[in-house]
This record gives sequence, C-alpha cells and structure tokens, in this order.
Amino acid sequence: MANLFPTNSIESVTIKENSTFELKGSYAIDFETMTFIKNPDGTVKILNSYDAYIQWCQLAIMTIRNRFKAYTYRFGREELNKELNKEATEMELARITQEALMVHPNTKSVDSFSFTWKNGEVYYEYKVTPIKGQSKVLKNTEKVG
Repeated sequence: MANLFPTNSIESVTIKENSTFELKGSYAIDFETMTFIKNPDGTVKILNSYDAYIQWCQLAIMTIRNRFKAYTYRFGREELNKELNKEATEMELARITQEALMVHPNTKSVDSFSFTWKNGEVYYEYKVTPIKGQSKVLKNTEKVG
C-alpha cells in the first residue's frame, strides 16, 4: 500500500529584503479624453518615473478591480457600496483607496483624506507618499446614493 504521508523534505526559499525596485517611465494619458498626450512633433509623450507612478495611482483608482481582463486581480479598487451612510462611505472610500494604492512597491503611505459632499457626489482628496519623491495630493469624485 502507498504511503499517505510524504517523505521528501520541504525546500526553503530565501527572499531578498534589500531588493531594489526600479521605476520606469510610461506613456502620458489625458484622463479627460482617455487618449495619449502627444508632443508637438506627434510622438506620444513619455513620463518620468515619478509622473508615471502618479499616473498609475490615478488609473488604479479609476479602475474597478476584476472588471477588465487586461489587469491582474491586484490592480484597481473595489466597488463602493452605495447604500452606506455618510460616515461609513468616507471610511470605506479611505480604505478602498489605501488598499488599491498600497499594492504598488513604490507607495509608502496613503493618508490625509478630506471629503466634500455635493449634489449626490462625494469629492475627496488624499495624499500619496512614494518611497522616493515628493508627496502628491490627488483628487477623485464618487457618485453616491
């Protein structure tokens, strides 16, 4: 009869803690028209690594997680429950935003949230701090109710 318990040993895996993550540039996107931004000569504008990271943050918050097969299951944000009260909605938006942006290896923190409610929409701002580079305040709008 075959042995039900494995007799081989478990391999150990060592993870490098000091591994560096190199940020690269990206093509610039106009979020109003969802088209690439072009240079005067007609070529697509290339962003430096910092601006590419900020653009990644904006795109991640605009994208609902698991809605598009082009992105991995880690990219994007959760969909907001529209039936929450004002206080719960603000807490949930902060949580959703933090979770979406903290998956990027360059994100150090996402904090300093402020919320403004107007005509069935909540306008919110938050500060994104990368590991390298300056903090940036980003703005978003969410329809509620």
